[in-house]
Amino acid sequence: MSLHLRGRDGATATLEVHGDRSACWVEVNGVRREVRLLDQKGPRIVFTLDGRVHRAWTRIGERDVRVVLEGRESVFQRVAPGAASAGAQAREAHEPVLRAPVPGRVLKVNVEPGGEIRAGDVLAVIEAMKMETPIIAPADGIVAAVHAAPGTSIEQDQPVVTCQYTGSGDG
Repeated sequence: MSLHLRGRDGATATLEVHGDRSACWVEVNGVRREVRLLDQKGPRIVFTLDGRVHRAWTRIGERDVRVVLEGRESVFQRVAPGAASAGAQAREAHEPVLRAPVPGRVLKVNVEPGGEIRAGDVLAVIEAMKMETPIIAPADGIVAAVHAAPGTSIEQDQPVVTCQYTGSGDG
């Protein structure tokens, strides 16, 4: 499997996965790392990377790849091979609706409609299986709507915050 991705910083990378469940490796821009899949149940995976066990939630969509690892969500936009990383293109790639990467309970909402946000700001926090998962602004902008309230249950992919991006931020 080969994915061409753009991170929040606007940098692009090619991720290639080789092998099978028992023995595989990933290459990111030509750098090879050993990986072993230990368990997978839906979007939850347990794997070893360089001999260390990790637990993550993943979602590979048509337009992006979302990974929650050690309580931090990373969102990578899927791009065409060799795509430029210009700030304007990166800003256009950000989805306006930020969705829950995992099912859980809304622990905090740190923004309100009309509020200004900066790339990297924690907009909300979801608690799932005693882990806190932040919803992070991918770019500078303004909060258009808040769809979740503290203390409520939330399903995976349910809208949390809608943003209108005004700048490229760090991506």
